[in-house]
Amino acid sequence: MPTDLERRPAPVHAPALAGTRARRRRGVPNPLPGVVLTLFVLFFVLPVLWLVLAATKTDDELARGHPLSFGSWQALHANWDALTAYQGNAIFGWLGNSALYSFLALVITLCVAVPAGYALATAEFRGRHTLLVATLVVMLMPNATLVVPLFLEINTVGLIGTMWSIILPYAFYPFGVYLTYIYFSTALPNVGVYAVIM
Repeated sequence: MPTDLERRPAPVHAPALAGTRARRRRGVPNPLPGVVLTLFVLFFVLPVLWLVLAATKTDDELARGHPLSFGSWQALHANWDALTAYQGNAIFGWLGNSALYSFLALVITLCVAVPAGYALATAEFRGRHTLLVATLVVMLMPNATLVVPLFLEINTVGLIGTMWSIILPYAFYPFGVYLTYIYFSTALPNVGVYAVIM
């Protein structure tokens, strides 16, 4: 005759239950990530699409027509001619200036951030921890708080009104230093990731 212990079913352990639930969940796809991604795509893509399509319309079509409809190639050509004729083709000068300033700021950023991040990740020196904390603090500060100090510095060295007054504030980029520091700390052998804030 079976005893009470033999009649009782074997206990089901929590990991076995979790695995069963996970398998059940795998069979039914979760639509929430797809819905969220679709909303993000619509939120970011629709304004750009509207901007591109707006260039193909006349003023009347832009005010009264469907916002996502294509206008005409003639309207696109007329709008492009009006844009390039503004202040004697000034837009090409603006685009060239933007490309030049961005390129020079990028070169200076790489020349400063890569060696700084490498040194902070691989070398031990006095004040290293303070530099890392200062880099984090500057990263967290809003850009508006740096406007007056940057203006005073650029004014002191006499660069107001030159292209360097635009390039230099964007060239020294604390996030670039911290990003290269993290990269070198994790990618190089025998280099540990140091705690920045204890």
